[in-house]
Amino acid sequence: MFKEKQQIFIIIIFAFIFRIYFTIVTENPVSTDAWPLIKNSEILSKEGNIFIGYKGMDDYNTNWPGSIIFSSFLSKTLSVSELEIMRIIFPLIGTLSIVAFYLIIRRLTSSKVAFFSALFLSLFSYNVFFTSGITKETYSLTLFYASIFCIYFINKKNFGLLFIIFYSGLLISHHFTLINLLIIILFFTITYYIIY
Repeated sequence: MFKEKQQIFIIIIFAFIFRIYFTIVTENPVSTDAWPLIKNSEILSKEGNIFIGYKGMDDYNTNWPGSIIFSSFLSKTLSVSELEIMRIIFPLIGTLSIVAFYLIIRRLTSSKVAFFSALFLSLFSYNVFFTSGITKETYSLTLFYASIFCIYFINKKNFGLLFIIFYSGLLISHHFTLINLLIIILFFTITYYIIY
């Protein structure tokens, strides 16, 4: 069996290839939900304003501007159009969610189980198509898994700070994913006090 670093590398390669394939073939974002986010990101890059209803921004997506702010920041920093950066970076972010999933499963079981679970999730499920698109959910899923991973190590150095960073990112990225995280935190808290 591969060593853990090799397992993660294999998962990253396969997951990214499967996610980037759609956008490479079509030269467009996968999801129809992408276009409002791209438009809002372009407006933010040009105008520097994210307020709801501002100059053509839709009221819905600006309620959770995490992915819009992130995309605009990358676009400005790398001097690449919003469309080009978003159609590459979102499949990459979707790939990172698989790595975070692998780390969670690795913590709960073994590296072999984690490897095959992550490989299955990254290659053979709805997750491939779902995390290929430019959506708030693709962006927030990585923050969700990373937050759960940090919960396991909350008492260790820097993991509490990382949890706060990921949680804050999730807070401005997607409402239902945040609710799911809060339910999991509640479950962990209750079971911790029952067990200990």
